[in-house]
Amino acid sequence: MKIIYCSNPHGSLPAIYTLLKETIADLYILSGNILDTPFYSADLAREYEMLQNTLLTRRGPGQQIPLSDFAASLSASRTASSDMQEECGHYLMLTEKATEGMQKKYTMLERILSTKPYVPVYVLPGHNDMDFSRTSLKDRDLHAGTIVMDSLKISGFGGGDLYSHTFPESICRYTDYNKYEDDVLSFLSKSQPDIIVSHVPPSDIFNESSHSSSSLKSYCEGNDVLLCLTGMAHTDKQITKEYNTTFINAPSFGSVETDTGITREGGFFYEIEVSSNQISRCTLRKLVKERVYDIASYSITGNTVSENIIDAKRFDALKQELPLDSLTERYEHIPEIKRFKDIRNFFKIYQTEHTENKISQLITALEKMGTEFSDVALDLVGSANLGLAQKSSDLDMVLYIRSSEQACYDEDTICDRFSQAEQRIREILDSTVEFEIIDTINLDLVEESIRDLDYDNSSLQRFVVYRSMCRPVNYRVIAPVEDLLNSNIFLRREIEETMSEYLQVFGTTKDTTKSFDKYRTRIRTLGVDIPEVLEKKIRNFLQKD
Repeated sequence: MKIIYCSNPHGSLPAIYTLLKETIADLYILSGNILDTPFYSADLAREYEMLQNTLLTRRGPGQQIPLSDFAASLSASRTASSDMQEECGHYLMLTEKATEGMQKKYTMLERILSTKPYVPVYVLPGHNDMDFSRTSLKDRDLHAGTIVMDSLKISGFGGGDLYSHTFPESICRYTDYNKYEDDVLSFLSKSQPDIIVSHVPPSDIFNESSHSSSSLKSYCEGNDVLLCLTGMAHTDKQITKEYNTTFINAPSFGSVETDTGITREGGFFYEIEVSSNQISRCTLRKLVKERVYDIASYSITGNTVSENIIDAKRFDALKQELPLDSLTERYEHIPEIKRFKDIRNFFKIYQTEHTENKISQLITALEKMGTEFSDVALDLVGSANLGLAQKSSDLDMVLYIRSSEQACYDEDTICDRFSQAEQRIREILDSTVEFEIIDTINLDLVEESIRDLDYDNSSLQRFVVYRSMCRPVNYRVIAPVEDLLNSNIFLRREIEETMSEYLQVFGTTKDTTKSFDKYRTRIRTLGVDIPEVLEKKIRNFLQKD
C-alpha cells in the first residue's frame, strides 16, 4: 500500500489538484489547516483579525462566553457606546461572511478531490478548520474516525487547543488543553489503530516544546503503533523511530510566512509504502508547479532511520527555511507548447485509472532494474501523457540514459546501453504493458550542451520539447539536467523558438490528427462536452484553423 501524506495545505487548492494528477497512490491524506484564510480579500482578513483581537481583549481571559455571543450581547447592550455596538455588529457580519467563505472553499476542494474517484482521499481538520460534518468534505472527514486498508486500521484526530485569530473563534473544537488530551487518549484507546494521523505532534518526539500532545506520546509508547503522521511542528527533525513506532512530521504542503518575514516554500509531502505491516520505503518529495522532485529517502531498520539525500539543494533550502524554486525565473512557453499544455490540462481532469495503473507498473519496473540501470528515466507521449490511456492502450515513450560513451552520441547511432535498458524494461513488464520507444536521449550529452550553450544540438532541442510537453517517470534522473536548463531561461526560450516550426509541422501529421480525434471521442463517451475555447485550441494545434 502506498500512502501520500501532506500536511498544512494552507489554501493551496490548485497544488492539491496537481498533486492528485501527478502522483499515484492507494491512499491520500490531507492533514490540518486546509485553508490559509476564511476570506477572499486580504484587506477583510486583516480587518477581521483586528476586530477579533479587540473583542478578545474586552472579553478578558476569565470569561467563558463564546466571542460571537459576547459580541451579540454588547451589540444589544444599552450601556455600550454606539461605536462599540457598530463594531460588534460588523464583527458578527464578518464572522458570518468568514463561515460562508470557508464552506465555499471546502466545496471547491471537494470538487478537486472528486476528480480522482477511484482512489480514497481523506481530510483531517487542523485547528483553523471548521467541523467538516457541516461542509462538502463530510464524507472524507478523518477526525475521530477509522478506516481499514490492507488490514491496517488508520485513525485520525484533528484540531487542537491552538487558536488563530485570523479565523472565527466559533470554529474552535477545543479551548481547553486538558479536554483535548483526554479526548485524544479516549479515542485512541477505543480505536486501537495501527496508523495514527494527528494534527498535533507527540510531545518531545520532534523537540517541539509547545502545541504538542502528551496523550499521543503516551499512547504510542504503551501500544503497538506502526506509524504516527503529524505536521504542525516546524522542525528540522522530520522522521524518527521511538517505541517501535515510526514518527513522521511532514513539512508544510502550503507556503508559510515565518516570523522573520521570509516565506517558507511549500509543496512538500511524504510518500510512504507499507508492506506486510512494515514500512518498506519512505520518500520526502516536493511538488513544484507540475514537477515532483524526490528530496530524500528513508530506510528503517530496527529503531534506526537511515537518510539518503537525493536533492541536496532543495533539502538544504528546506532545512534553512530559504526560498529556492520561487527564485527560478518565470517565462512564457512558445504558443505551440502553451496550447498543447492547455489542452492536456483539460484532458487530465478526466484522467483514467488505466493511465495510473500503467504508469505505476512502469515505476515498479524501473525500480526493479537495479543499480546498473539506476540512471534510466522515461517521458510519456500520447494517451498516457494526457491521462486518457485505456486498458488496451500501448504507450509511446522517450528513453533517457546517462552515458559518456561516444557510441551514444546522438539519435542516429543507437548504442548498446539504450537497447539493454529497453530490453530489461520489457523483461520486467513481461507484456503487461505494451510500449514503443519513439526516441532516445543521452542526458550526459544534454547536460554538456547546456553548459556549452550549444543551441544547435539535436539532443538538447528534443529534450527541451519533451520536458515542456511530456510526463516523466523516474524524474529524479532527469531533474538535475532540467534544473541546469532552468538556470538559463534565455537558452531554454531560444531553443523553444527554434523548435516552433517543427511543432507546427508535427501538429499537421496524420498520426497526430488521428490521436486527437481518438482523445476527443474518449472524452465525449464520458458525457463531457469539450468547450469551444478548447476545441479552438485543438484546431490551432492541429493547424486546422
